[in-house]
Amino acid sequence: MKILFLHLSDLHLSRPEDVAVQAVKGIAACLSPKSIGSVDRIIVLVTGDIAHSGKKMEYDSFFIFRRLLISELRATVLDNTLIYVYIVPGNHDIDYSYISNSDNRKYYEDFLKKQTKATSFNIDEAELKARQAFFQCSRIMHSLDARNSLFRRNVIDLDGFTIEINLLNTTFFSLLHENDQGLHFLPNRIIEQLASPSGAMMAITLLHHSHQWFNELCKRSFEQVLLEKNTIIFCGHEHFSSTQEIAYNEGSPVRIFGGGSLCNRGDWSTSEFFACIYDTDAKEFEQHRFQWDNYHYFYTDKLESRGYLAHKYSVDGPKQHNATHITSLLEDQHIHI
Repeated sequence: MKILFLHLSDLHLSRPEDVAVQAVKGIAACLSPKSIGSVDRIIVLVTGDIAHSGKKMEYDSFFIFRRLLISELRATVLDNTLIYVYIVPGNHDIDYSYISNSDNRKYYEDFLKKQTKATSFNIDEAELKARQAFFQCSRIMHSLDARNSLFRRNVIDLDGFTIEINLLNTTFFSLLHENDQGLHFLPNRIIEQLASPSGAMMAITLLHHSHQWFNELCKRSFEQVLLEKNTIIFCGHEHFSSTQEIAYNEGSPVRIFGGGSLCNRGDWSTSEFFACIYDTDAKEFEQHRFQWDNYHYFYTDKLESRGYLAHKYSVDGPKQHNATHITSLLEDQHIHI
């Protein structure tokens, strides 16, 4: 089975007119079987900054984009199958008018100094209200909501191949204008939930800010769990397309996709996105980076690389004891049994 992971990031939509129909059609066109080969499943992963300033009307624009994208993918890439869409927030998915300390770095630094055990932190009402428009949008797609504001996990079964999809909210402690690198924070209980096994055959995580943006109070433990557990990590924020392969503590390497900006408030002239096609039988992948050619009005494909992805089986978790899973373990040349 071949799974298409379509990684989109940093849309910054503010009004319906920001959705460029031609560009959205172009996304589907360059993922057609004639372009990249046929696929069996599609999972769309959006890593934050969906809106420009966290307002409800901006998410109405995202729903227009989502409907159009799904319609074009079904017409051009793969018909008659469920297309999964998962989203996480970015710093532009915050309505900062609710937050009085939106540019006060010292306020957050002082707050973090008090988190000696870093087990949890209280999210006040203003912070939740600042993200309420995102949560209303997100919960419809089985992603984060006000009750699960920091972390949510979904496990999906694709014809016997199970994927654990972890959604992280990294936006708390974001500043409106100042550089907030080193402020981002997740409490221990969230890191422990991320580390907990699900028994899925592959784990992936979506987050807007990469682990390099996190506070020293949690960075080391968060980085270890993130890199040891996941097969693939998708992040955004940098507006720069990049891929990394990192092996942590001599474990199997994780593939990290850093997404570029799909749209800048209606300007698609520098639009770019990633597509990763993963073959669950061969455990091989190929990744494509697409960039919009503003002169010819289509996306150009840059085949980045091909390679092997190790199934990490959700870290020491209870395995799905079925014949297919056990056989795949025994036949995996990268796992010596």
